[in-house]
Amino acid sequence: MNHSATHPHLSRCTREELVQQVQQGNEMIAQLTGQVPTLFRCPYGEYNSQIITTVRSLGMTPVQWSVDSLDWQGLSAGEITERVVSRTQSGSILLFHNGAAHTPEALPNIITMLKNRGFRFVKLSELLLDGDYLLDSAGMQHPVQTTDPSSSADAPGDASHAAAEPRLPR
Repeated sequence: MNHSATHPHLSRCTREELVQQVQQGNEMIAQLTGQVPTLFRCPYGEYNSQIITTVRSLGMTPVQWSVDSLDWQGLSAGEITERVVSRTQSGSILLFHNGAAHTPEALPNIITMLKNRGFRFVKLSELLLDGDYLLDSAGMQHPVQTTDPSSSADAPGDASHAAAEPRLPR
């Protein structure tokens, strides 16, 4: 997964700067691993329609987390565990940082507790939805519902939500 070359606020970048960030990140990762990434996670969780469209035009899939461990804030292992376990639901994408001090200590408990609650861990590629979907402000994907335009206004694929939430075309 690519996270950009220099971790800028992408919403402040021009399309050309965004392309450069993604392509440079891909080149660095390919040099180190021999593989070109296909997924892209925006720094700071910032995304908008231009970012999504640009990332997609580069042949990549933009991904957002739905549960932030806040491990980068120096939380204790217990605080990280409580935060993640209490917020995780089916389909959640969990965000951790490799340089956070207490993440290695928290992860075994998080994994055990979530497994005990019936969760299983899957590759991100197994979790991502196929087809058109909306990405809500919490980072959750919702399939676009196109069959019944008279359905409830609360439906995730409703047109009222499409204007407020970036649509991720597949």
